[in-house]
Amino acid sequence: MLLLAQEQKMYEKMRKRDLCRKMYAASASAAFGFLWLWGIGAVDDTGIYDVLLCMTVFFVSLVRYRKIKGEILPVSGCLLRLEGEQLFVRQPGKYGRYEECIVFLSEISAVVPSDGLQEISFYLVLIDEDTRKSRIGMEGENNRKIFCVQGRWYDRKKFISLYRCFLQRLPEHVPKGGGSIPVSWRRSTVDFYHIFLWMLPVFFLLPVIVQIF
Repeated sequence: MLLLAQEQKMYEKMRKRDLCRKMYAASASAAFGFLWLWGIGAVDDTGIYDVLLCMTVFFVSLVRYRKIKGEILPVSGCLLRLEGEQLFVRQPGKYGRYEECIVFLSEISAVVPSDGLQEISFYLVLIDEDTRKSRIGMEGENNRKIFCVQGRWYDRKKFISLYRCFLQRLPEHVPKGGGSIPVSWRRSTVDFYHIFLWMLPVFFLLPVIVQIF
């Protein structure tokens, strides 16, 4: 089975990166604006609350921007292939580098699927023997024992189908994290950052709401 990384997935990340960049720039400007208005007495002490809220948006957006920026890489040549008794993965990693692995199924000691509300993935844990033939690491490095196979770059249904086939081919002694598809994989991923942005008007109106009640 072969899955090729979809360029559309990377474009989505680029749009998220651009949104974060706009938000941390706008929130920094707004913070200075509220601070100036409070300094000249144009607003009461709620202006300090607005400044703190804007600075929170600034730091959250900046951290998210830097995280996403480090994952922006061309996905041409990135793939997930299950062939015979081997699993080969090449995917964007951190710090502008790609992650790669060639894993022999017989050398896997455990498989642990993610079970959160973020993007689907599963972890491969290799045996401890120094004689193993499997290789895991960033480009040019093959010294790791654990590898996270990320489903974010592929069609969700096809990724789940490949994962099921992968579990069936594993040796019986390998723990498979329950041996089933996590319930969270069947749901759409949750972007907490966008939820945070949608809630911003409520946060800004909170002092007014408190005064009314």
